[in-house]
Amino acid sequence: IRLNKMLKALLFIVLTTDVTKLSAETNKENEITISNLRQVKRGIRNLLNEGLDEVKEDINTIKQLIEDVNERLGDIAEKDKCRNETRKITSLTLGCYKDTRDRDLPLFHSYGDMTLEKCLKGCHEEGYVYAGIQIGAQCWCGNSYGKHGKVDDSECTIKCTGEPWRICGDHWKNNIYRIEFVGEGNTKIVRHLQ
Repeated sequence: IRLNKMLKALLFIVLTTDVTKLSAETNKENEITISNLRQVKRGIRNLLNEGLDEVKEDINTIKQLIEDVNERLGDIAEKDKCRNETRKITSLTLGCYKDTRDRDLPLFHSYGDMTLEKCLKGCHEEGYVYAGIQIGAQCWCGNSYGKHGKVDDSECTIKCTGEPWRICGDHWKNNIYRIEFVGEGNTKIVRHLQ
């Protein structure tokens, strides 16, 4: 950067030097130097003009590349939006399972107005395959379930805070769901563990 500034300053001095004043003040011995200085000035101007054209071409190329990238990103975003609109989160109900302080599902989410969809989305976004709703408002996520055993479904009786028609577990009991998606043509998409 410092060298670049020095070259620009030198070019400015060379380009703004009044050659006619130099020639008037010099004798014949220095006329060769003045002639050379004129040639250098012409050469520098030509280089600058050519350089500017090349820089302009580079800038235009970069602008075109940026436009292409933005267009492709827009296409990707549009396809992603369409894919998300055609993939609806759903679940398979697996039943009512016991829980203890040694949690069956390790990740906890809490929603004041718990709905099944909120719990499924929250668990899916964290990368989990199973969701469990407990005591009407607690969402638990994991990649395995059932280490404390299954109980009769009638033991899960508390309604969801955000969906009073849906049962959402009980005290120390989870309603467990396997997270699935329904894609185009009602095709089920299930996330599997690696």
